[in-house]
Amino acid sequence: MRAAAGPAPAQTAVSPLRKTIAERMTASLRSTAPVTLTTTADASNLVSLRNQFKTAAASGDDVIPGYTDFLVKLAAAALQKHPLLSARWTNAEITPSTSLDIGIAVDTERGLLVPVVRNAPNLSMRQVAASTRDLAERARGGTLQSSEMQGGVFTITNLGAFGVDAFTPIINYPQCAILGVGRIQRRPVASDDRIMICEQVTLSLTFDHRIVDGAPAARFLQTLSQMLENPGPWLMP
Repeated sequence: MRAAAGPAPAQTAVSPLRKTIAERMTASLRSTAPVTLTTTADASNLVSLRNQFKTAAASGDDVIPGYTDFLVKLAAAALQKHPLLSARWTNAEITPSTSLDIGIAVDTERGLLVPVVRNAPNLSMRQVAASTRDLAERARGGTLQSSEMQGGVFTITNLGAFGVDAFTPIINYPQCAILGVGRIQRRPVASDDRIMICEQVTLSLTFDHRIVDGAPAARFLQTLSQMLENPGPWLMP
């Protein structure tokens, strides 16, 4: 006996924002040559460092950086070593970026928005955390200005809170690359013939193959992973 079918879902009108998101996603896939690389990094030191920020903020009002905040700083540092990942294709030339403004994907009730953290290399971790919190709150509250979503050279999207390990993010065109961040999870790792339990995170880098080839993109991802595994020296402004 077949179960009775549930009520059909109601049709939903396409909002202006949903239409803009659809147009931008389609333009990205139509205008780029996207390739995704994934790697797993040891996030044990990053977890420990965030716990130190938590402890320091326990008796005060300091903003506690989230993992996306740390990745904003680390990605900016890695882009300084691999500037092609922040360049743009203009048919006539590949144009390097003049500043490292990093976009962060924010999930809102109205749809996905990508506000931009300006001049990330020169911000302290607390300044990055305060900036991302302000941008995310105003994005969800509908008070974000369009200018605050323009000019980014690289985007970070984090789905770790939803239990996602790896995915294939779509480039925020006309940028060259986007970094997908998965959940941080304790997993067994073989090291020197021993099994250790470490905090592991999967990074997914989608890049435009017109601008950068696979090996340089892999080197960027390798640099970023190394920075993530030993984050302290790379987080100073």
